[in-house]
Amino acid sequence: MKTPEYSEEILCLLAKALVPEIQAFYQSEKGREYYENWLNLHPDYADESNSHNRHIRQDKYADVK
Repeated sequence: MKTPEYSEEILCLLAKALVPEIQAFYQSEKGREYYENWLNLHPDYADESNSHNRHIRQDKYADVK
């Protein structure tokens, strides 16, 4: 099976389409609930996630539109 190769332009377009949707999901009540449940199932990531989230700005991908 051959792995397809995509141009940087195509990958950027895909990211521009998906990033806002992913951000909106995780900012919604359902997304936050999903993430909390995931952290409960993967406690090893809880500490890492909390320290990491303190340093991430919500507009990190603001230029990706």
